[in-house]
Amino acid sequence: MTTIRYTKLTGTGNEFILIDARQQQATSQPRWTRLATTLCDRRANIGADGLLVLGRSPRADVRMRIFNPDGSEPSMCGNGVRCVAAYAAAHGLGTRLTIQTNAGVRRATILPGHRVRVDMGVPRVLDHLPGLRAGGRAFARVDVIDSGVPHLVCWMNDLRRVPVQSLGHALRSHRRFQPAGTNVDFIRVPSLGAITQTRGVWKVQMAMRTYERGVEAETHACGTGAVAAAASVAYKIVSGRQDARRSTARFEIDVDVPGGQLRVELSARYNPRRRQMICGQAFLEGEVRQMTQGTVPWNGHRHR
Repeated sequence: MTTIRYTKLTGTGNEFILIDARQQQATSQPRWTRLATTLCDRRANIGADGLLVLGRSPRADVRMRIFNPDGSEPSMCGNGVRCVAAYAAAHGLGTRLTIQTNAGVRRATILPGHRVRVDMGVPRVLDHLPGLRAGGRAFARVDVIDSGVPHLVCWMNDLRRVPVQSLGHALRSHRRFQPAGTNVDFIRVPSLGAITQTRGVWKVQMAMRTYERGVEAETHACGTGAVAAAASVAYKIVSGRQDARRSTARFEIDVDVPGGQLRVELSARYNPRRRQMICGQAFLEGEVRQMTQGTVPWNGHRHR
């Protein structure tokens, strides 16, 4: 039996258990998949949306691995990166740092007011699926977005009435997205005509609820989901408004989620001949706070 130290953090309502394994030898580390399924169980243990493992990296200041409550390991987690950055900065790595993920190296900046901004890479709009059917209904506007992990962005009129658990599961398990499945974001956006520019920046306030693959439930926030939703909104603006096509459009999009608010900044240019949008770097910003810390006993199963 051994004892594992942990820190629990929240990134705008997205809760994570973080284990700092930088000083551990690989042979002495736990089996992370099993540890994730055990510790993230909200009914029987600490409870969280994921397990973050902080390690050493030859390419960046630190390495982050994330494990979902079902034991799967996604390539990227936006709010997880922000939590790792906040923890690393509090432990002496400075206010500007690099984090190696399975989706590449991400740059993070610690801002005043417990806020963290992170480079999320370049999101890609992969497909549009109007009329997609699942859970007994058809969706008028659905976009498939890669924001480091797969997301299905569904435009809705009223988020309060969306049965996120059942409908999210139906879409996550849709045959079109098998075998891996997808994350599902339900969004509500103001009418296109109500969105205006301020000093050359398109500013949008929208709302989002997310069903996360691997958590298999609705979460209070999702960073990669916010980036995917922002890319979907940017596509609608640059493809639907002539005044957004004159040059590269810049966006500042505030995403209201059950846990608070996330901000996404990105740029995009539209090619009307190909009906294609090319995005620039996306940046995700939001609050991070430490919730608690402690130790848990573990029976010594080895690293996987």
